[in-house]
Amino acid sequence: MRDAITPGRASLATLRAVGEGNRLQLAPGWQQAVQASHASMATGAALRLRPMYRNLADMPAIELLAAAQAVDFCRPLRSSPRLEAAHALVRSVAGFWESDRLMAPDIAAVSALVRAARFSALIGEF
Repeated sequence: MRDAITPGRASLATLRAVGEGNRLQLAPGWQQAVQASHASMATGAALRLRPMYRNLADMPAIELLAAAQAVDFCRPLRSSPRLEAAHALVRSVAGFWESDRLMAPDIAAVSALVRAARFSALIGEF
């Protein structure tokens, strides 16, 4: 079985077979392993999707908090009306960081704004 697909050569062999229109030939026992893991990986992926979705709003929230802090450091300079509105929205739920403190409450508050699409109205049409 010189041309059999093994896990290490699977993607290259698949590309070759698809390109040439050949039938794929699996190494003995490997087909059952692929079929068995396919079902369990799908279930695991589905169970991890909700926590990943919840964490997704935290990333722009952290960026918005950092940007708001940077804007405050550049005061008295002003930015565009849209950015000033975004800054005001962030500052409505999270204050300026004058000293070290726990960031989790601020991240959660701004994440709630992101999930509620409060920043979408500020973007407008491009």
